[in-house]
Amino acid sequence: MELVRRDADYAVRALILIAREGGVAQTARIAQAQEVPFDFLHKILRKLKNAGIVKVKRGARGGFTLSQPAQDIRLLSIIEAVQGKIAVNRCFLGRDGCPRQKGCPVHDRLEAVQEGLCGLLEEITLAELVGGKPDSRKSAGRK
Repeated sequence: MELVRRDADYAVRALILIAREGGVAQTARIAQAQEVPFDFLHKILRKLKNAGIVKVKRGARGGFTLSQPAQDIRLLSIIEAVQGKIAVNRCFLGRDGCPRQKGCPVHDRLEAVQEGLCGLLEEITLAELVGGKPDSRKSAGRK
């Protein structure tokens, strides 16, 4: 089971490159530098654009740029923009409601896992990933 699929991994890597370069990055450059198939990357960048994470600059020196500062872009937002809502079980996707949800001995435990995972992903910013260091205030209590 994959919680973070390949397309979300590619999206994160592309955004790190865009953030590090601090300007406009062309799809071909990102694809080559991150070893991602061009067409696949283009689809991923389109999803990130639709989610408001990147914007497109047109023209000869066009490409993709961040639509907001890297410290305002959360890992959870990136992942969900590309692959949809993260769910540890189908019952958390909100479709085809589980008839056993009430009284299910596993649901409450999985709900805690779901909330914890999403909370952790929400804490991580693109800026932290670009810098390669976690925020020391958040990681000080974790081992």
